[in-house]
Amino acid sequence: MNAGRTAWTVLDTAFGDGSKLLACWQQWKDTPQRPTLLHYVGMLAEVPSQRDWPPALQTACQSLGKGFSRILLDGGRVSVTLCIGPLQTMLAEQSMQADTVLLGHGTGDWDKWTLKALARLCRRGTRVVTQDGAQVLQNALEEAGFRPAPPDYIFDPRWDPIGTRKGEAPTAIQSPARCAVIGAGLAGASVAHALALRGWQLTVLDRHARPALGASGLPVGLVVPHVSADDSPRSRMSRSGTRLMLGHARHLLAEGPDWAPSGVLEHLDAEAGKLWHPMAGWIKPALLVQAWLDHPRIRFVAGAQVTGLRRQDGVWHLFNENGQELAVAEHVVLANAFGSQSLLNSIAGVADLQSDVLAKAAALQQVHGTLSHGLCPATPSGAATPPHWPEFPVNGNGSFIPCIPSASGLRWYAGSTFELQDAATADVPAQHQANLQKLHALLPKVGMELASAFMAGTVTSWQGTRCVTHDRLPLVGALQNTADNSLWICAGMGARGLSFSALCAELAVAQLHGEPLPVEASLARGLSARRPRRKRPVNQTF
Repeated sequence: MNAGRTAWTVLDTAFGDGSKLLACWQQWKDTPQRPTLLHYVGMLAEVPSQRDWPPALQTACQSLGKGFSRILLDGGRVSVTLCIGPLQTMLAEQSMQADTVLLGHGTGDWDKWTLKALARLCRRGTRVVTQDGAQVLQNALEEAGFRPAPPDYIFDPRWDPIGTRKGEAPTAIQSPARCAVIGAGLAGASVAHALALRGWQLTVLDRHARPALGASGLPVGLVVPHVSADDSPRSRMSRSGTRLMLGHARHLLAEGPDWAPSGVLEHLDAEAGKLWHPMAGWIKPALLVQAWLDHPRIRFVAGAQVTGLRRQDGVWHLFNENGQELAVAEHVVLANAFGSQSLLNSIAGVADLQSDVLAKAAALQQVHGTLSHGLCPATPSGAATPPHWPEFPVNGNGSFIPCIPSASGLRWYAGSTFELQDAATADVPAQHQANLQKLHALLPKVGMELASAFMAGTVTSWQGTRCVTHDRLPLVGALQNTADNSLWICAGMGARGLSFSALCAELAVAQLHGEPLPVEASLARGLSARRPRRKRPVNQTF
């Protein structure tokens, strides 16, 4: 592990019980002037039993499933990607350039095609550390471009190793630079934090007086996976995003007042019944946004409405409506939700945007909503929750989150509504009534108990506007056809910013730096700003 590198990437083709990860983590800690980040990609054929994990990994690795799972350790400086499934499939779904490969046992797994899939993830000079039995693979390894370098191998093919990779080809920026992030909600703050960990200097600009005053200012929100009968890509990505988000909360927030890994009970349709999500909980989003931005490499600029962008001599200049320069940076990330639409239109003629980008921007929609909340009623026994109330959040057509600590006492939250017309949210009583109806359907006894509070007008409202895309999945990635890919987007989280923002940030920086993907390449393409624009009827499910 070379000192002084920005990042070091290890590919472990036989992850086992995680002991090699712990040893590598310790080696990284002991290295003077160690790389800023350690990426560790582990391949597993099956999901290990929870009791098989070392104590240091048990919390982070609970409830793992097939496919990719990204886990952040050591404050995000150690990034672990566990790829669970058939070896060749998992190798084909990854995109990276490993510095070290740990070639596991089981020579029967390493046929010609699997070794070619491995070679695709290596750069010239990648060291392959072999284990017992690898000698029988010598001819196959050499045919795939690996030459002996006793006691190991080095990837040093006779041909140019640069080739096509699954997903978007990584830009592989080697040195951190300056980046301006437009938007200080969940999307912008998560990207800024991820880049700051990699040594970038960030300027985060927002038109509001403080961060998270848009949709990310929700008093409390659920971190829960999306559920679908066919386990759609949206569902699989939301599981990965939920795990990542809970990991950030565990590291940055205070459990109890700021967040809780409470689990969430999902009410499905009458036929499917109910589903318990152990890897789920609630978070106060604004506090997480503040924690993400609280980094010495991040500067927040309030009241900064960016209305113009100009690229000159390799640097972006950002201006307000009066022509005042707000920031300069080598890279820009649009994380300002619906506001990205006007910015992209303003530079359409000069920025060499990818085809269909403006069409995707034009398809962005604003969805308005109201959340109802109030003080929890006192309980005669002094219990934390009233009788008949769940002790955990319940989700379905609407949601109910009970007994959340606030400055005024324990509060409940119910909602929220989804309105395509902003004028509908002006009728607050009607919005409350819609949320009460959802609550009656979700939890009839709770709805009956709180009906009097709704009728008495003692229920409070919070209102916000979400930004949704043409297919209800975020837009992530480079926006230009240029080689430097200096203009990026991370927007369109809709109503699932808590499930998607951390994952989208990891995906964006992975593409920017040529790091391991946090999700399968086939899923990453579904979030790409380059994906085809598919038309979909507007409905009430977000």
